[in-house]
Amino acid sequence: MQGYLSGAQVSSNVVDADGWFHTGDIGMMDHVGQTVIVDRQNSSQVNASMWKENTAEQIMPF
Repeated sequence: MQGYLSGAQVSSNVVDADGWFHTGDIGMMDHVGQTVIVDRQNSSQVNASMWKENTAEQIMPF
């Protein structure tokens, strides 16, 4: 990824020098080799309603 259109500052925060896009997701590889997202680096942040950002994801079945 080259970056966001007209967003050099935002791009520099998420795209490193090698062109990797850092989402903040934390994942692992399961027993069959598939990548599974298990958490986010910013999951401990609280939004304006005082709920964790990923609370809905935790209680909703997949």
